[in-house]
Amino acid sequence: MKRLHKKVNIVPIIAKADALTPNEMHAIKKKILREFDEHGISIFRIPECDSDEDEQFRRKDQEIKESIPFAIIGSTQTIEHQGRRIRGREYQWGVVDIQDEKYSDFIKLRTFLSLHMQDLKDVTSDVLYENYRAQHLAKLSQQQ
Repeated sequence: MKRLHKKVNIVPIIAKADALTPNEMHAIKKKILREFDEHGISIFRIPECDSDEDEQFRRKDQEIKESIPFAIIGSTQTIEHQGRRIRGREYQWGVVDIQDEKYSDFIKLRTFLSLHMQDLKDVTSDVLYENYRAQHLAKLSQQQ
């Protein structure tokens, strides 16, 4: 990540969130963010909301910011649970719906991607690529 963070947007995701307790998940999220800071690794930061955005959007955006790194439960299985079909994981003790916000940040990640995809593209193009390009050109001019 130290070599990549200046070239690509990093959106940290913790996989298999269903293997951790809520306390463990909270501790791991804090530790990951602390280690990013300690090692000088930049992650994608959601830009501040415009002043004309409504309060509900601002609240949702703040909730997404506080969820980073996203803790995700993934599954390709569709399961019949309580009369409806869900995407989730089935265990001896029960079923986990990957879209249940008590256990997974999947919905927040999906919302983040739908709301901020253009921001991701803009940062990649306008900041990361241009910085890389300038460094590469400076290196070429030094070689001559």
